[in-house]
Amino acid sequence: VLRAFFFENGPLIQVTFPTSRDEVESESESEAPSSVDILRSILSTNLPSATPSMVPTEQITTMAPTPSPLATVAIVVIIQLDAKPEEIGYSLVSADNSTTYVSRAIGSLAGLQSEVVMEVMDIQEQTELVFEITDESGDGLCCTYGNGYYR
Repeated sequence: VLRAFFFENGPLIQVTFPTSRDEVESESESEAPSSVDILRSILSTNLPSATPSMVPTEQITTMAPTPSPLATVAIVVIIQLDAKPEEIGYSLVSADNSTTYVSRAIGSLAGLQSEVVMEVMDIQEQTELVFEITDESGDGLCCTYGNGYYR
């Protein structure tokens, strides 16, 4: 079973996904939604923005072929935590620092050892973003204390 934690403007929502064919088949074969169906459902909802603060280091730009001033795109941040999540913090802000979309301070993920955390935000198209992830001890998400990553 894969457990994913979603933050929806602060509160933590836990969703459990089956990770093997046997788990899906052991539930009602015709009624059990697939992991992909569950994720599509989550990504299709309009989640509110959050408000935080951190120093930017990596830039990500989103663009659409025909921009509209009010059009938004879903931005998804996925983090596989290692065995020391209390050392991890991250943020996603606009490049001009005018808007903080999400921020999780170091220590705020304590208790989520080796779990997957997912943030889903609707952000206006063509917004230049800065994503920063920090590991307080400097040993990173991989590999001494588990095989963590971010996407």
